[in-house]
Amino acid sequence: MLEEITFQNKEEVAENTFLYTFSKPKGYTFQAGQYATLRFHKKALHQDDRGNARCFSFANAPYEKTLSFMMRQSESGFKKNMFDAKEGDTMQITGAQGRGTFEVFREGDQLVMICAGVGVTPMRSILRQSIYENNTLSLILINSNRNRRSTPELEWLEALPQSYSYIKVLNTLTDNDDSKWQGSTQRIDEAMIGSIVSDTPQTLYFVAAGVGFVQAVERILLSQGIPRERIYFDSFG
Repeated sequence: MLEEITFQNKEEVAENTFLYTFSKPKGYTFQAGQYATLRFHKKALHQDDRGNARCFSFANAPYEKTLSFMMRQSESGFKKNMFDAKEGDTMQITGAQGRGTFEVFREGDQLVMICAGVGVTPMRSILRQSIYENNTLSLILINSNRNRRSTPELEWLEALPQSYSYIKVLNTLTDNDDSKWQGSTQRIDEAMIGSIVSDTPQTLYFVAAGVGFVQAVERILLSQGIPRERIYFDSFG
């Protein structure tokens, strides 16, 4: 079933990366970590060879009164429509989908979230919901980006462990050009994951990014003997 949502505003959260906020239909529900399909009306300004519909993870948490989605700008008709949206413009949204949810993850004893680029979107939703609920499930975020400019909400992520003892964050900038950056510049590999994660039989993993990144991380986790049933994915592109 399609619901209508109304565009409210956009905010640049990294270089060419925007957080788009919409109204939330009455009675609309989703779980942190899920995604939905967004669809422009047939008379959208820019047409797209792939069609004017795409799946996006929710960037906001379920408790919030609006819906938000994080996207990097591109030359696709869909992304151009998003960027050119004006306050009051409408589009359609499907119901929420996805089995990698905070409700599932809280059954474990810790959740390891591994992402790159806008793959941080569902992790953002989970982090915000966890903080809102004062849920102290151990959360570990390993987040890879090229540099500081391309990392969505880097300052917010870096500050989380200072306020919430159950959250660990490892941001790694693989093409760092900032002499002030004192953090990691390594690509995600078995050694990096092992440096921050002490795996247990109840540890769950959530990986989100482009297909190539997700497949590479899956191979690393499986090579460490982590059962596939403890690994959840959100891939795109």
